Amino acid sequence: MLLLPLKWAVARNTIAFQGEGKILDIGAGSGSFLASMKALGWDPYGVDINPEAIERARGLGVKMFLGEVQNASFPERFFDVITLRAVLEHVHQPVETLQTVHKILKDQGMVYIVVPNLASLNFWLFGRFWYALEAPRHLYTYSPNVMRRLARKAGFEVLSMRFRSSTRGLRASLQYWYDERKGFKGDRPFMSSKAVRLVGKIWRRTTDLLRLGDMVEYRLVKMVSGRSMT
Repeated sequence: MLLLPLKWAVARNTIAFQGEGKILDIGAGSGSFLASMKALGWDPYGVDINPEAIERARGLGVKMFLGEVQNASFPERFFDVITLRAVLEHVHQPVETLQTVHKILKDQGMVYIVVPNLASLNFWLFGRFWYALEAPRHLYTYSPNVMRRLARKAGFEVLSMRFRSSTRGLRASLQYWYDERKGFKGDRPFMSSKAVRLVGKIWRRTTDLLRLGDMVEYRLVKMVSGRSMT
């Protein structure tokens, strides 16, 4: 068995890869992630709503569908791995999306989801200035408890959680707070300060260790007839 690392928020996690596997990235963008998976032996598929991104991804040899995954008509039990990286907070119908994922995922398949954490320490401290709210771009926010309920409603069990924050969490939240108090004047003291960046690194590691970080990676396993397929 060869363990293959994912990029970005799931870079420090691994996917068990046996032979040739099919991977679907929902919200695939220009396909760079899937192109890297293709180079490692995966059969890559992507879904996105941006026509220009779709064309760039196809140029990298990735099979792409333009639109929502619910309308893609993928066969049942088709994919070994499905990823939604910083996507579910933008989706209008999260339950329906995950139910579709359940349908097209193999019984032994895995789902990787990365979303902002509403139960983060930064949200508790900054409230409406928390950078990951991003209203109105983010339609929903998820705490671990909410994600567990959502996953179970769609037919999944949360197998693991990993907190994957960045230094941006503290810096951007401070900047939003500063802009509100001082009025935005084009200066970005908290974003450009090396000292704040250093503090942000320590803050990120600490909040992740306490399981209070800004971003969470969830690994879901499919449930069939009320039991998990592990």
